Amino acid sequence: MQICSALIMITFTITLISSANLPARNQELSAGLGALYISLSKFAELVFLYRHYPEDFSQVHSFGFGENNGNTQNESGLYSGLSVEPFKGLEVNAYFDQFKFPYRTYSNPASTSGNDFLTNVNYAFNKDLTLNFRYKSKNKEDTRTVQDESGRLVKKIDNRSQTNFRLGFDYDITDRFKLRSRYDYVFVKYDLFGGNNKGSLFFTDLRFNPAMGVSISTRFLFFETDSYDSRLYEYEEDIRGVMSNLGLYGKGRRWYVMVKFKPLSYVEISVNTPKPIWTEQNQSGRVTTLFRGIPIIKSTSGWRFYFSV
Repeated sequence: MQICSALIMITFTITLISSANLPARNQELSAGLGALYISLSKFAELVFLYRHYPEDFSQVHSFGFGENNGNTQNESGLYSGLSVEPFKGLEVNAYFDQFKFPYRTYSNPASTSGNDFLTNVNYAFNKDLTLNFRYKSKNKEDTRTVQDESGRLVKKIDNRSQTNFRLGFDYDITDRFKLRSRYDYVFVKYDLFGGNNKGSLFFTDLRFNPAMGVSISTRFLFFETDSYDSRLYEYEEDIRGVMSNLGLYGKGRRWYVMVKFKPLSYVEISVNTPKPIWTEQNQSGRVTTLFRGIPIIKSTSGWRFYFSV
């Protein structure tokens, strides 16, 4: 008989900064993180993390965990995460983050809040085929510039909801030939002042290893979005030292071929073909379903010799 074991670990951290760093206030300013981690044998893991950063808090060494990038201040929230493996081959990861910005900021004239939910499911049918499904929903209040009844431009707070779906698979056809495909869909909705839009993206990767030390990778991609607001991102393989994470919007297609050759253990040669982007736009710059202009072609290419001893 197997006995289920549990491990519970609690961490709590408080950071204090004296009023000397904030001459406008004669009081101490504190920020804190409190975390609870629970592991139930090999079946599931849970984590709960509460954060609180005051309005004028100034971090000394680095940025803290939070919704916004950059300065860690004016935020409180509760993050909950879950990882479950109910049976062999199936893995489910999810989190829910509830956050609030208590005070006004440069971009928002009043207190705002929001939440973020994501679940990612991987299922391995066998050692060669893996399916992936991802769902993400994010609601966040933000300031928009809209027209009032008199036609004047005014700033109003509106709730922006973004929903993402992803479906993909990885298939090792043989030891030398691998196939991967992914489809993304996004829908953006505003509660008060309209401007809803959507987008989709699909790509297929092929990887071939014709000989020892040689690999050839290629990608064919198609995308279509209503606006920049519904852009979709995709990471691309590139030469060593270069990272490509493009935000694609409009309507277009894209492809590239990446070749790597390692003749010796300390020599690697990488060659990346140009990466053209064909987009269709009308004279006003807005994307249309009918071709009315000249395709916009952007390309990058290069190669690099990498030596390591």
